[in-house]
Amino acid sequence: MSSAEQILRADDLEATVRSLVDKSEITAGKYAFIRAADAGDVERLLTVFAEDCEVWNDPEGPPLVGKDELRAWYTNRLADVTASSHHLSNIEITFDDADTATMYCYFLSWQRLRAYPEKPDRTRYARYVDRWSRRDGRWRQTSLRVLVAGEFHFPGRFRQSEYHDWDRQL
Repeated sequence: MSSAEQILRADDLEATVRSLVDKSEITAGKYAFIRAADAGDVERLLTVFAEDCEVWNDPEGPPLVGKDELRAWYTNRLADVTASSHHLSNIEITFDDADTATMYCYFLSWQRLRAYPEKPDRTRYARYVDRWSRRDGRWRQTSLRVLVAGEFHFPGRFRQSEYHDWDRQL
């Protein structure tokens, strides 16, 4: 069922309202994640994740599993960042059942590195594919996939076009 169909079920007002509230809570969790990333606050960033989460920041590598691996990765990754700005759009959330959902969204991120101008700014255009589960009454992110459309001045391997078959990568 499409996101629009889920919202337009006027025959079941209670289910429609629950769906809208759940979508709002999941979206707020994603916004909290990117605000914490922009602030360089790893501990606050981790609060949206489930303990057993899996994060794929690179489609060619294994996922980071659990908050301890995420903490180490984000601490290392954000150590070189002096300023950051993430922008989300095209948010779509679908439900598998009452307690699990998938969020698709686009993002643009920019980061200024400590070694600037020797290391240029990072700019990335990508998509997130996230899984969320309701646990103990709160929505927690259980998985995150970053699928890069393109990036500029990124140190290391250049990435692009990972999203072309994104629905098949789930």
